[in-house]
Amino acid sequence: MTLQPGIRLGPYQIGEPVGAGGMGEVYRARDTRLDRTVAIKVLSQHLSSRPDLKERFEREARTVSSFSHPHICALYDIGSQDGVDFLVMEYLQGQTLAARLEKSALPLAEALEVAMQVADGLDRAHRQGVVHRDLKPGNIMLTASGAKLLDFGLAKQAQPVAAIGSSIVATEAVRPMTAEGTILGTVQYMAPEQLEGLEADARTDIFAFGTVLYEMLTGRRAFQGKSTVSLIAAIVDHDPPPVSSLLPVSPPLLDHLVKTCLAKNPDKRWQSAADILLQLRLIADGGAQIAASAGSATRTRIAWGVAAAAGLLAAVAIGFALRVPDTTSVAPVLRYDIIAPVSTSANQIAVSPAGDYLVTQVAGTAGNLWLRPMNQPDGRILPGTEGGLWPFWSPDGRAVGFFADGRLKRVALAGTPPQTLGNAESGTGGTWSGDDIVFSPERNGPLWTVKSDGTGARALTSLDATRDEVAHRHPYFLADGRHFIYVGVSRRVEQSGIFLASLDEPRGTMLVNSLFRAAVTRDGLLLFVTDTTLMSQRLDVDGKRVLGDAVALAQGVGTNVPNSAAGFSVAMTGVLVFRDTGTEAVRERALSWVDRGGRVTPVTPVREEYEDVTLSPDGSRVAFSVAVRTESGGRLSSDVWTLDVQRGTRTRFTTHREEDQTPIWTPDGTRMVFRSNREGTSDLYVKNASGVLPEEVLLSSGEAKAPEGWSADGRRLLFVETTAQNRLDLKVLSLDGKQITPVVQTPFQDREGRFSPDGKWIAYQSDESGQFEVYVLGFPAATSRTLVSSAGGVRPRWRRDGRELFFLKPVSDGKAEMMAVDVSLSAGSLALGLARRLFETVMPQSYDVAADGRFLMVLPVEGGNIGGREPIRVLVNWERRPAPAP
Repeated sequence: MTLQPGIRLGPYQIGEPVGAGGMGEVYRARDTRLDRTVAIKVLSQHLSSRPDLKERFEREARTVSSFSHPHICALYDIGSQDGVDFLVMEYLQGQTLAARLEKSALPLAEALEVAMQVADGLDRAHRQGVVHRDLKPGNIMLTASGAKLLDFGLAKQAQPVAAIGSSIVATEAVRPMTAEGTILGTVQYMAPEQLEGLEADARTDIFAFGTVLYEMLTGRRAFQGKSTVSLIAAIVDHDPPPVSSLLPVSPPLLDHLVKTCLAKNPDKRWQSAADILLQLRLIADGGAQIAASAGSATRTRIAWGVAAAAGLLAAVAIGFALRVPDTTSVAPVLRYDIIAPVSTSANQIAVSPAGDYLVTQVAGTAGNLWLRPMNQPDGRILPGTEGGLWPFWSPDGRAVGFFADGRLKRVALAGTPPQTLGNAESGTGGTWSGDDIVFSPERNGPLWTVKSDGTGARALTSLDATRDEVAHRHPYFLADGRHFIYVGVSRRVEQSGIFLASLDEPRGTMLVNSLFRAAVTRDGLLLFVTDTTLMSQRLDVDGKRVLGDAVALAQGVGTNVPNSAAGFSVAMTGVLVFRDTGTEAVRERALSWVDRGGRVTPVTPVREEYEDVTLSPDGSRVAFSVAVRTESGGRLSSDVWTLDVQRGTRTRFTTHREEDQTPIWTPDGTRMVFRSNREGTSDLYVKNASGVLPEEVLLSSGEAKAPEGWSADGRRLLFVETTAQNRLDLKVLSLDGKQITPVVQTPFQDREGRFSPDGKWIAYQSDESGQFEVYVLGFPAATSRTLVSSAGGVRPRWRRDGRELFFLKPVSDGKAEMMAVDVSLSAGSLALGLARRLFETVMPQSYDVAADGRFLMVLPVEGGNIGGREPIRVLVNWERRPAPAP
C-alpha cells in the first residue's frame, strides 16, 4: 500500500517515502505529539493477512520496544488504522552497510569497529530471547553515532518462491542480478539450518554475522552462485576462501573468528555474540599479532594503532605498523603482495609517511596518479594528475607532490584541484618536510627548494665540476626534516652515488656508490639499490658516512638508469614497498604499423606477449619472439615466430623449452640469428629462414650475448655482451674465421647498436653522460663519433636507404617521442641534420623501420593483461630482523 504525503496514521503525519523492503514500505513522518521525526514502516499485506504471523510479530515487537541500546534502532510504537498495520521507529540518518559496500570493502579498523557494534547489539537482543533471522548489510545502518541494527526480531520473509522443509526463502532481491537466476539477497546470509527448515536460534544470527563480517573485510560475499540452487549449495557444502587470502594484512585471529562463525554445524560455531565481541576486542587491542609458535615461552605483542589521520580515513600504519615489542623477542617479518587492478609504472611508487596509502602512476598515455589504501583491494585515480610523475608525500599524508606539464604541483587527497608550485621542465623527484620542498626541476641540473605554498623558489645545490657532475636527482628528507640525501650523477661512474646534505649545508658528501634513488628510514637505515638488489646499511648522519656491512633486503627491484629511478619506497612507520620485476608481468601487446604522423594500424588482431620484432630485408616477413607461460601465468620460456605480412599467417621458428629471443635477419633474408640460453648462458645461434633445418651455434662463450645487427655484406655481426663488471659492450663477430673485435668498450651501458646501410657507421646508445643518449661511431676505424640526441635518446634505427636515423626520446615514464634525423652518406663521410619530433607514443617494447619510413612496433594494449602484473611487495618489521629476499 502506498501512502500519500500529508495523511495521518494516528498522531503520525506521513512525509516522503525513504525506502522499501520485504516487510513493507518506509516513510519519513512527524510525531505531532512529541514534535519529532520518526520512521513509519507500513507492513506488507501478507503479514497483516495471516493471524499467526501478525500475532508473533506483535509479541516480538513488544519485546524489541523494551530495548534501549545504542546499536539497535529503537522501536517506539506499533499501530493499526483503516486496515493499515505499521511500526513507528527511530529515524536514522546515514547509509546502510549494503550501500557502503557497493563502493569497496571497509578499512580494517573501521570494519572491526562496526563488527564490535553489531555484535554488541546482537548480544543484547539474544540475552532477551530475540533472534534477528535476517541479519544482512541492508539491515545495518551506518550513522554518525555508530552502527544500528534495523528490523531486529521483526524480520520475516516475504512471499515464498520455494519451500525447503518448513522454511521460506525470500524473494527480496539485491544487486547484483543475473540474466538467468536472480541472486537473492536474504539467501546470501542464511545459515544452513535455515535452508534446511530447522528452527533459527542465536547461532543462526552468528552465521549471518560471519557472512557480513567477511563482506566488510574483503568486499566480496562469502557465498556466491549464479542461481538460487547453486547459492544454497555453496552455503551448505562449501567454505569461502580465508579472509587472509583476500586481505593479507588481516591478523590470524580474524581468520579463526570468521571461520568459526561460518561453521556448518551450529554446535561448532561461537555460541554467543558475547564470545564474538570478546574476540573482536582482543583483535582490536593487539592480540591478533601474537608472534609465537606452539610451545614458545615468549610472545610479541603487536599494537594495532588506530588514530584519526586529521580528516583522512583511520587505521594509521595499516593497523599493524605501530609495534610495542617486548625485550625478549623480535616481531616476525610480515610479507604480502599487492596486485594493482590497473597497469602501473614500475618505478613511480611512493608510500605515505604513515604507511597507510600507496600512490603510483597508471601506465598509458594519460598517466594519472593512482591512490590505494594499503588495507583495501581497490584504489582511485587522483583527479587532475594527468601525466603525473615522481609522486612524493606531504609530511602529514594529506597531499601528494608530483610533476606534470613542466610544473611542480601538489594535490590534496580530499579532492581539491591541483596547485602549481613552480616550473620543473623535466622534474626527477622531490621530498617534503614541514613547509620546505626540495626537488629536481630538470633531469640534468642541481636541486631547488620552494615553500609548500609555491613561494621562495631558489637553487639549493650546485653541480661539482671537480666530480664532472651533470645532475642532482631524487632528494629524500631524513626524519629530522633538515638533512636530505640525493642521487649525484657524474660523467664518471665512480663519482656517481648517494650524497648526504642539509638545508643549511647543501654541499653533499658521498655515502655509497649507486646510480639509483635512495631513502632513509626513521631508525637511520640507508636503503639503496645496487644493480637490482635493495640494500640496507646503517647511516651515521653526524659522521656523514655509513657503518657496518650492507644487508640485502630484496632482489629484482625495478630500476631505470636514465632517470636514476628505483621502484621502492619506505614509510616513516617502516612499511617498505617495492616493485618486484623478477616476477615478470604478463602483458598483452599488439603488432602495429605506425605512420610518420603517429597513426596506428594493427598488423594482426592477435594480441600476445610479443617481445622483439624485426622486418625481413624485403619487408615481406616479420620475426618476433613470444613468451610462453604456464597455466598459472609464470614464465616458462619464449620462442621465435615469423609472420607473412601479406597473408597474415604465422609460423613457429624455434621450439626449444628455453629462452629463444632477439631474432635478426641476415641481409639476404636467407637465415636468422637469435640468442638462446639453452646451454645456460645466452649464446648466438643461426638457422635457415625456412625454419625446417636445425639451428647451429654461431658463438658460445661464458658471457651473455644478444645479436644487434648485420653489416650490409653479411660478413660481420654486431652484438652486445654483458661483462663481468655488469657493463654492456658492443663487439663485432667476423664470420671469416669468427674473429671478435671490440667496438665500444667503456665502463658504461653501451647497446642497441645498428650498422648503417653502407656498413661504415654504427649508431648506438650509451649512458656515459648520466642518461642514455644516441651516438654515431665510424667503423671500423672509429676515428670519429657524433652525439645525435639531446636530453635523452634510446633505440636508434636506420632507414633502409640510409637517409634518416630514428630514435626514441623518453619524455616520461612509459611514453616517448619518435625523433628523426636527416642523414647524408657519401664517400665515407657522414652529415647529420637536427633531430626533429615526428609523434608521441607509448614506449614500444620493440620496433623496426620499413623501407617506406613507417614503423613496425610492439605496443602495449591499453589495460591489456593476460596473467598478472609485477606485484608490489610489502615488508613490515623487516628493520628488526634482516629479511631474506622474497
